[in-house]
Amino acid sequence: MIFSMPLQHPIVPRDRPGPGRVESPTVPLAPTRETDPPFCRGPVRVPVPEAAEPIVWSCRDILAPFGWATGAIVRVAPDLFEPEVRTKIRDEVFATMALCPQHRFELRTAYPRAYHDYVRVIAEDRGEYLAWRAAVGIILRKLGRAHEATGSGAQWPLENVMLID
Repeated sequence: MIFSMPLQHPIVPRDRPGPGRVESPTVPLAPTRETDPPFCRGPVRVPVPEAAEPIVWSCRDILAPFGWATGAIVRVAPDLFEPEVRTKIRDEVFATMALCPQHRFELRTAYPRAYHDYVRVIAEDRGEYLAWRAAVGIILRKLGRAHEATGSGAQWPLENVMLID
């Protein structure tokens, strides 16, 4: 003998209150047929992500940006164009930024002319560009990706680096 019992669907309609329900904006579904059960009709509630706060990067851990989620907005904390900052450090920071095109880097400096001169010299002078490429090779070696150091490299000025007023 076979017994049949009516099945109850485990999904609770979204319009019923329940524990832990949070109000969120709604996104309409595609039009539904009248024969669809009530829990298949109506808006879908999706959480709205908070506006991403910029990540403040002190540049002490030169490899830190490689571990951040794609699309991060990064505020570079030290003023890279202060006279005390050595070119080698500046080159390594810019190498990291070039190797992380998935992030947007924001720079602030009290020396905007020094920034523009730095970018212009690397963009126009092949020797300076090759010196900067050496810094890219150093970063790739630290990552264990030295084999990627060949090729044409990033175009200057870097599209993912912005000077913020």
